[in-house]
Amino acid sequence: MNKESYNFIEKYDRSSEKNSEKISYFIKQVFVPVTFLGGGVPHYAHSNEELCTFADMWIHDPEGITNNLLSGLNEHEFTMLKNISTKVWELTKDMNFQVAPKTGLLRQIYQKRLINRFFPNAETILEVGPGSGYLCLMLALDGKKVFSTDVTQCFYIWQNFLFKNFNILNELVSDDIDLENKKITHIPWWKFINFQNICQKLDLITVNHALCEMSNHSVRHLLSIANKIGNPKFFMESYGSYKYSHKRSDIAPLFREFGYKETFNKDDIHIFEYDDAIINFNKSNYIKVILYLPFFRKLFRFFRSESSLSIQIFKMIKSIFFKKSDLKIKNKYDYKNVMKYYKDLTGKANYRTPCEEFYEDICDPKIKGVKHSLAYAKFDDS
Repeated sequence: MNKESYNFIEKYDRSSEKNSEKISYFIKQVFVPVTFLGGGVPHYAHSNEELCTFADMWIHDPEGITNNLLSGLNEHEFTMLKNISTKVWELTKDMNFQVAPKTGLLRQIYQKRLINRFFPNAETILEVGPGSGYLCLMLALDGKKVFSTDVTQCFYIWQNFLFKNFNILNELVSDDIDLENKKITHIPWWKFINFQNICQKLDLITVNHALCEMSNHSVRHLLSIANKIGNPKFFMESYGSYKYSHKRSDIAPLFREFGYKETFNKDDIHIFEYDDAIINFNKSNYIKVILYLPFFRKLFRFFRSESSLSIQIFKMIKSIFFKKSDLKIKNKYDYKNVMKYYKDLTGKANYRTPCEEFYEDICDPKIKGVKHSLAYAKFDDS
């Protein structure tokens, strides 16, 4: 297994280099992980033993995700969490460290629930930037036809390893294209350039915690692809970090250029749908001209920023009076049940991934009375 996975790393790198030689310089720029490069974050896997480091990088509030966002896990979700965590725990046994995904997996269970809620009839789904890949995996295990692409080599390698070990992988790094149902069609960046040649129709495109981390031309390419394959709906659970690329306020105008309007925006959940009326309106949009006059532009930005600030203040006041202890778990399994499972799996009473352990060591307040949020507020976009 180790040798086979290592061979795939070599195969991916050779294919990436070979195809890069045939592609124009501008196109190469579109498929660059700008946020990783901007932050100086390592984004290459060199060996199978290193893959454990990409199994779960999430560090933010697993208890809050379980009890607040999800209001507990239902039977199916808890079964999936146990099956995936147990499998990954076994797969990473002989790697540099053994890990059972927790926070990242819980967050992607939340994303899956949202997709089921808003798009119950979506059967063919593309995920761009899957990260550790658990959302794709769960959707495919539920019988969805899933397409997946990632420009970051290390995550693409981990996704291949994960999907293959669940016997649910259709890997397109090779030249074979077999669009079998109920499998994840895994698409490298050089083939995603012409995604319309692989898939002509989608129900949904999802880009979670990644859209603002893509370059302007990368998002434009994705939108042009959407226009070519029937204009599927877009779903985003958070736009992601905006330190090195887009601001959040850039997204809606960019989508409007390609005929999409935002139909839902609440709790950092965003849905865009195609609307022909936007295209016709843009051809004779005199209001836009007025809004972009210097005075009106400043006035519009002022009211928008003030309304955003008011919403944040309201949420802060609400959080003060709405304490976690007052929450009633609607589903069967709460965070205590989740942690009991991880204790049984790992043998550790309060299991934390290496990322969680280090994060808590450097970010938990060291002075009594200092608010936890202030320990890392300057470095965190969320």
